[in-house]
Amino acid sequence: MQAAALTIEPNEERLMADYVNGNQEAFYKLFQVLGPRVRRFFLRKFGDEALADDMQQITFLKMHRARAAYRIGEPVRPWLFTIAARVRIDELRRRRNLENNSDDLDRADMASAMQQAYDAHPVERADIARKVRSALDTLPESQ
Repeated sequence: MQAAALTIEPNEERLMADYVNGNQEAFYKLFQVLGPRVRRFFLRKFGDEALADDMQQITFLKMHRARAAYRIGEPVRPWLFTIAARVRIDELRRRRNLENNSDDLDRADMASAMQQAYDAHPVERADIARKVRSALDTLPESQ
């Protein structure tokens, strides 16, 4: 009968303490242990692998920058996932701002098209009016 191989995860708190004290190898081990979990955290929310990779990197970069604030001996995961949650919130805010800005741009584009229609020759006005109606038809009911 074969003995089952034991895999012992490195102690995250010890690795983080070592990293805070300047051990770069400890960072790589932390990334190996916690990186996939952080990536899945973002992947579940956004469903985009490239975005999950980017947000994982941002999270570890922020962890790197904040490592001096880590209190040695405290659990690493809650601290790291607090950083990840803030990264997620930043992305959600960025997306909301893009949506709001695109609405503003749509309105500005519409106003510009209407001004052009007003200034245009009568034959051009009909063409522009057709384009404006077409653009209006693509807007959702709420707009």
